[in-house]
Amino acid sequence: MITISEHCPNLQSLKVHDCELIADASIISISTHCTVLQSLDVGRSVYITDASIISISTHCTGLQSLDLGGCDQITDASIISISKKCTGLKRLNVSYTRITDALLIAIAKNCTGLQSLRSYGCYGFSNYELRKEFNSVSELRAVLLSIYPSHPI
Repeated sequence: MITISEHCPNLQSLKVHDCELIADASIISISTHCTVLQSLDVGRSVYITDASIISISTHCTGLQSLDLGGCDQITDASIISISKKCTGLKRLNVSYTRITDALLIAIAKNCTGLQSLRSYGCYGFSNYELRKEFNSVSELRAVLLSIYPSHPI
């Protein structure tokens, strides 16, 4: 992956979904060498941490689509950084991560062009915050989430 990043500086899309070999070093290298990246899918990559995603947010500010579904080491720190630096984000999947209401507030305030948010299997936020914060996101077309008995609508 490091070799790809060093020789493909114009890489715009990377999908390594469900790849057990991908870790922070690879994604950090992609972020520093492939700064025009617009779409990143690292879903179910269990070794990806906040360090990778914060690096992506710092170097790939034109990011429009991010899939972190199943990356269970991802926390609000990553998504807050993405929301502040990648304000053109249109699609975000944070299913089965450890996000909270802080993510929703940051995304709603900073990524007003967001069209799709997937957040299946996330217990860290309330439906009240979801409704309250995303009323202001006019481009939002789809919010896909799981409803759990402990979190009434």
